[in-house]
Amino acid sequence: MPDLFTCELDQGKFGKVVQETYMKDGVCFCEWRPVRGIPDVDYFFETQWKHYRERMGSI
Repeated sequence: MPDLFTCELDQGKFGKVVQETYMKDGVCFCEWRPVRGIPDVDYFFETQWKHYRERMGSI
């Protein structure tokens, strides 16, 4: 593969943003947005997943 596809580390330059890529009407768009933090809430995933499924009517 060409060097264009070689992975290079960014030295943390993009540590606070994430690139989102999507298609709209057949056109590809790429946008940068700030990352969202990980919540400090301490709970079991399974319990929260059950509550979510109950709210969404999946159970």
